Amino acid sequence: MFADLGKALAKALAARGVNVMTSARVLPEGTRTYDSVVELTVQREEKEQTLKGEVALVAVGREAVTQDLGLDTTRVQIERGWLRVDERYRTDEPNIYAVGDAIGGLLLAHVAAAEGFIAAEAIAGKQPEPLDYNRVPRVTYSHPQVAAVGLTEEQARQEGRNVKTQRFSFRYNAMALIQDETDGFAKIVYDADSGNLLGTHIIGHHASELISEAALARFVEASAWEVGSNIHPHPTLSEALGEAAQLSAGISIYW
Repeated sequence: MFADLGKALAKALAARGVNVMTSARVLPEGTRTYDSVVELTVQREEKEQTLKGEVALVAVGREAVTQDLGLDTTRVQIERGWLRVDERYRTDEPNIYAVGDAIGGLLLAHVAAAEGFIAAEAIAGKQPEPLDYNRVPRVTYSHPQVAAVGLTEEQARQEGRNVKTQRFSFRYNAMALIQDETDGFAKIVYDADSGNLLGTHIIGHHASELISEAALARFVEASAWEVGSNIHPHPTLSEALGEAAQLSAGISIYW
């Protein structure tokens, strides 16, 4: 999760009465259930706190299922729990390919599908272009939703870019006002010298749908000017992305 999106999501959740605790660790020895109550002991900043609830949802990540597949009879190599593959997803056993959760990385269904397309083409004897993971859209299906594609400000600066950003709040978007879903914003990260779009971050209603335009822009290496000059129908949530891009490109004319 990108820092500014995380802060905005935490604020939105807090407004709904959710207690967000970051950098906290659950102590297994302090976990127990009784009378339909779940009790957890949490350590945060060297202090312990007891939390009680009706249920506890545990989501601590995933790991590849590689046991009992007969891989020990092949040349397939496993590194840190994941199958080792090349850029076209072939393992060390030439006739075995692996994608998705078996190889680690971004454990997302659409990433696995994209990897599968490349692997299938490679198996068919073609030479597909390797997947650029910087153009993969990432979505958190919370409320409000969070979505991003490309680089963060920090990542872009680490690459030596002359980075600038612009954001447009959904509070000024007509469709967001109509739907009473004004929490969030669309943010553009761009190169001030070339105008190239480097990253897009969105938090708000239907962010998972809006990020596809930004992902396409990233794929075709579009500039902020091109995204801002694209005509967005009114009233739509997609206008927020267009407005952020217009601000980035210095476009003052509204289509």
